[in-house]
Amino acid sequence: MFSGESFSSFPIVSANKALIVPSDLGLEALSMSFCYPSSPRKLAMTVAFFASGAALFAVGMHLSYLNVAPQQARTKARNDFVKERLRQKQGK
Repeated sequence: MFSGESFSSFPIVSANKALIVPSDLGLEALSMSFCYPSSPRKLAMTVAFFASGAALFAVGMHLSYLNVAPQQARTKARNDFVKERLRQKQGK
């Protein structure tokens, strides 16, 4: 690529700032690893945060569902008022 060097000869800096040269490593070191909580406590925190988010989402859906009928009634009343007002102005 650049001046005759291949991409695999460029060094890579890992998260812990160690210098890794990919050409020196096997395929196992370059493969993707799963991201998962490393301890039971972290797993419990993940589950708790997910459950909290799901609960907040469910509460929001419930409140939205409760407010649909009054909003629809206000919209219908406003539309009926506007239609009646336009009929009066046009003299029908």
